[in-house]
Amino acid sequence: MLIKLLNLHQKNVSPEERSRITLSVGSAAAALGLAGLITLVLLEVLQVFSVEQTISAYANGFLFGISGGMIGAGVSNAVSAWQRLHDPEKMRQFEIKCRDERNLAIQNAAAKMTFISALVILYVCVIVSAFFQPTLSMAFSLVAVGLFALYFIFIGIFSRKM
Repeated sequence: MLIKLLNLHQKNVSPEERSRITLSVGSAAAALGLAGLITLVLLEVLQVFSVEQTISAYANGFLFGISGGMIGAGVSNAVSAWQRLHDPEKMRQFEIKCRDERNLAIQNAAAKMTFISALVILYVCVIVSAFFQPTLSMAFSLVAVGLFALYFIFIGIFSRKM
């Protein structure tokens, strides 16, 4: 499934195939988020953790938020893909949007600027946290190295595919 997602950016993938993959990925994300929410609710209701092992309120809220976000994003993507698959006019507009060179150039420029902005913010966090929390600074540094590694891995994958 991940390989199919990576191949969505190729020009030879039909809009119908893009919509089918988006529908399945959106449904899977919503199901995963729902499973996370059900698990958290069951852990709270059944009080699986003893008094010494309670989940902190922050972690509990964070996990609920992530699960809710996955449900929202998954349902949104699945519904829009389902609508495209069942409405020829929406599919035609989606095809134009997918193949328009101007839209592709805008998306590529936005992706590059997002990556650069994330790296700048990450390096500022590395520098600031070095004065207050050296271990946190090391963690930020590892994330930055990981992002660079992913960047070069994706360049290798897409250069072979295109």
